Amino acid sequence: MSSNDTDPNRAARRHKPAIIAIIFAVVVVVVAFLFFMPGFDEQNEGIATTPPPEGTTSTEAEGGMADTETTPSQ
Repeated sequence: MSSNDTDPNRAARRHKPAIIAIIFAVVVVVVAFLFFMPGFDEQNEGIATTPPPEGTTSTEAEGGMADTETTPSQ
């Protein structure tokens, strides 16, 4: 079945919201691509590379070295 009404101006008016939505989607994809740019080395990002200050106690679960001193048992 085909339409006998082939007015291009009328068809363009009816498809305007769809065309705007497609353009908006393309802009969102481009912005997302630029924001999440591939190729950055994220391997060391967010990892502390300095030791904790003197006197700070930490456990192995916190990622530090546990205190190795043992108290004598009585």
